[in-house]
Amino acid sequence: MEGVKCFTCHREAKSMKVFVSSRFVCEDCLTVLSKDRRCCLDYESSLKPSSNNAEGVITELCQDTNNLSGVARPFFEGDVKDRLLNVPVQMKESKRAGERRYYPGKCFASDSNLPRLVYAENSIPIDSIKMSVHELNGQTTKPNGQCEKHDMEETKFYCQTCEIRICRDCAILDHRDHDFVYYKEHLEAEETPQERLKKLLDYAEQKQVVLNEKLQNLDSRLERKSKAIEEARIEIKSKTLKMKELISEQEDILMSCLEGHLLNVTRNVKSQKSALESALDDVNYGLEIAQEMIKKNSPRSTRKFPNGLTNLKQRTSEVKTTVVQMNGVATETGDHGNHPEKEAVSQFESEADFCDDKLEEEDDDDDDDDVLSMRESVKSLRGDSRIDDNLKVPLPKNPTFDVSLVFGVEGSGNGQFREPVGITVSSDGTIFVADYDNDRLQVFDKKGQFLRNMTHVITGTGRTVNFLCPTGLATDKSGNIVVAERGRHRITVISPEGHVQRKFGKLGKARGQFRDPHGVSVDKRGRIIVADTTNNRIQVFDQKGDLIFTFGHKGEHVLDYPNYAIFHKGLFIVSDTDNDSVKIFDKEGQFLRTLGNAEKEGEPFGAPSGLAVYKDDYILVCDFNNDCVKMFSLDGEFVTKIGREGTSPGEFSGPEAVVVTSDDKIIVTDKNNSRVQMFELKMDLKSPG
Repeated sequence: MEGVKCFTCHREAKSMKVFVSSRFVCEDCLTVLSKDRRCCLDYESSLKPSSNNAEGVITELCQDTNNLSGVARPFFEGDVKDRLLNVPVQMKESKRAGERRYYPGKCFASDSNLPRLVYAENSIPIDSIKMSVHELNGQTTKPNGQCEKHDMEETKFYCQTCEIRICRDCAILDHRDHDFVYYKEHLEAEETPQERLKKLLDYAEQKQVVLNEKLQNLDSRLERKSKAIEEARIEIKSKTLKMKELISEQEDILMSCLEGHLLNVTRNVKSQKSALESALDDVNYGLEIAQEMIKKNSPRSTRKFPNGLTNLKQRTSEVKTTVVQMNGVATETGDHGNHPEKEAVSQFESEADFCDDKLEEEDDDDDDDDVLSMRESVKSLRGDSRIDDNLKVPLPKNPTFDVSLVFGVEGSGNGQFREPVGITVSSDGTIFVADYDNDRLQVFDKKGQFLRNMTHVITGTGRTVNFLCPTGLATDKSGNIVVAERGRHRITVISPEGHVQRKFGKLGKARGQFRDPHGVSVDKRGRIIVADTTNNRIQVFDQKGDLIFTFGHKGEHVLDYPNYAIFHKGLFIVSDTDNDSVKIFDKEGQFLRTLGNAEKEGEPFGAPSGLAVYKDDYILVCDFNNDCVKMFSLDGEFVTKIGREGTSPGEFSGPEAVVVTSDDKIIVTDKNNSRVQMFELKMDLKSPG
């Protein structure tokens, strides 16, 4: 045909084949394409090979179910195409297993049966199509949206270069170098100002609806917030009123406490004044005796203590002056930390000690009436009730102790314990126990009767602070309780009623800081000795809580998790718990020796814990893992042991701490049995044989 070119080689050919897509292909190209592409030119789907081959031309059927009539089916438009495509497809099973052959029915024009396979040579040449689609449909013009050059191709695109509508083939062939878009997009871009304005109005209305909804939500939230603020204001006002009432109540309580304290101070000052006046009478009596002996011209008396008599006269004058000054103290309310009467008594006792020491330095002629008389005078002056060294009676070789009191069971109620640890006894015999897991101190009388719980301390401002894991306990010279709070890594000094006197220490490794302080003790000088357990050292503080020195963490004999430490007769005695030993250091913290002899005792220490002094000459050690309390002399000789493993009275399961009362009773916290036990010596004292 003239003017018709092949879709592939773009050459004019006499014999052309037209496909469903209205593409024209010459027979040469058709043969080549059928061999190379092996796919349908219309649907780009895979072809199924067939055994029938007509002169090497296409012998495949397109697998697309919309094109069952074959590869080279002629193209028709309108209802004619629909008639052809809607013909029911007949399928018959081939004689060969698994092969199907397709029979698409009859041709719309000749009404003849279509061949089983549509071969290229059986396709209808373009010259044989006598009537056009337009003639079949009775149309004289192209329908709207149809391409003028390519039959039945919808003009879906718009060439922006040529400003015309084009079809797919036009875009591929004639306009492939031009700019084109979908016609629908072109129409949207060509909207009129009225249409765009309408769209903008519609968009604005939608936005207005959304904004109105948001505004309503904001109003609702604002209302809720305002309501919540008003409720909070009312609650704050109510709490403020309650706080004012509470402050007023606390003020009344504090004023009452201050008045009571003032009365106690007044009473104590009067009592001390009376005691000092009595002491002055004794001093005057002693001076009279001394003067009488001097008048007798006794050479030994004047040689022994002339300085003592002179100093005694001076101190007597000072005490008299102090008593005069104290006459107005009973009515004052100033600094309660100043105690001139105690200082005067301390000075007086020091001078009396001086006189006593001077007497002891002389010869041992106790039959001298002058010496005996002076000794008795000095003892009378200082109120000394001690037994002379040559009259002291030591313990027997094998002393035994019997349990005399047991109190406490496991629990959190009054008088119940969960791991009792530290223990101390006040001057009046009141027993304080650190109830570790219950975070409190429990107070008992000397018979083990429960008195009260102390779950917190009261600060100087009246605020209460709960105990946190209290461990070690001790009593200082003023009757205050020294508490090692392991959970807060500090030492707290409180009155027996729970008022904080002072506190010191915090978590850390520096000097004066603690990590898990456990045991605490107070020596005769009033120094506070703390076992800084996790820092593996002992720290010594003065009465105010100022650090004096530390030891045990350096040198050859380093401590490992020490639990308790005490000071007695110039020696520091430390329970070196994880080293299973008790070590003795001098007053400067230098290691001297270990306590005890494992070979001689037959049983080494097992995590030694609490320490105490018994009868001024013996050391008690809580042998925690061996479930007993061991007694040693000061030179390290083993004396006896108290208790054994068990739960019966007199038996232990982890004895933790020990304290000795003023009447020589031994009290032990039986930690794992959640109880406290008291022991007494049952054998008569006598000199060692």
